Amino acid sequence: MEQKQVFSLILLVEVSNILLHILIMKNYLKELREDRGLTLQQLAEKAKTSNQQISNLEKSKRRLTWDWIMRLAEALQCHPLEITDGPAAILPKDEQERELLKKFRGFNDGEQKMFSHMLDSLAHEKAKLDDKASAPSKQSKKK
Repeated sequence: MEQKQVFSLILLVEVSNILLHILIMKNYLKELREDRGLTLQQLAEKAKTSNQQISNLEKSKRRLTWDWIMRLAEALQCHPLEITDGPAAILPKDEQERELLKKFRGFNDGEQKMFSHMLDSLAHEKAKLDDKASAPSKQSKKK
């Protein structure tokens, strides 16, 4: 085989792999949409498109371009990588966390900041209590 033919074959294999990846690339649009309690129509309105387009993107019948990823991430209020790589790392671990997150997302920006400050204060107080609780054991180790 000539060198030109080998390069052509390698290029064909690489292009085929890329196309295959694009065609079968899993996306997490449906999971993200459902986790937020949105219908196809509601997400379509937020993303300024049709519910059929959202359905096609969810089922990978339409290619998920970077523009679509950015547009949908904004509509879903998530990081763009959550759409392609999945939300598993940041998903709530149980129903209690899911409810807390749902309530937090229902707040406006000012309310979210106030809630975050309250959580910071609680965490700070908890850390002080934890330090006090472990202080006797630290002193006994010194003796």
